[in-house]
Amino acid sequence: MSSRIQENFNAPANGIDAPWTPLVKRAKAGSRSAFAELVDLFQDDIFKMVFYRTRTQMDAEDITQEVFMQAFRKLSGLKKVELFKSWLFSIAINRVRDFFRKKRFRQLKEYRQLRRQKIRRELRSLRDRSKKEPGSE
Repeated sequence: MSSRIQENFNAPANGIDAPWTPLVKRAKAGSRSAFAELVDLFQDDIFKMVFYRTRTQMDAEDITQEVFMQAFRKLSGLKKVELFKSWLFSIAINRVRDFFRKKRFRQLKEYRQLRRQKIRRELRSLRDRSKKEPGSE
């Protein structure tokens, strides 16, 4: 990573002189090495933001990887390269939302399965008791 980019990384991006803009342009033109530099530049910040929300290292690592994979696939559709950072963070936020949506769905599905199992056990128990009672046949 160039020292100019590293020095200006935390400087506010006004859309025109974002220090990573030349890298984004090269990556958009097909340079994998430029995209790798963008990953190096933003990976820690994306990970921290995702980890803050998920609170698990494994999930944060997975989501961070998914963010960069999606960014790589969709980079050609980015119209304003100056907005790369906010675009990348919006991908990350959406991935975190997807993660929690799927997690809630899995929890609801598991709850329903457990509830069905409990109902089946209770019905079996009632049937077994009714068979044992005298005069139930």
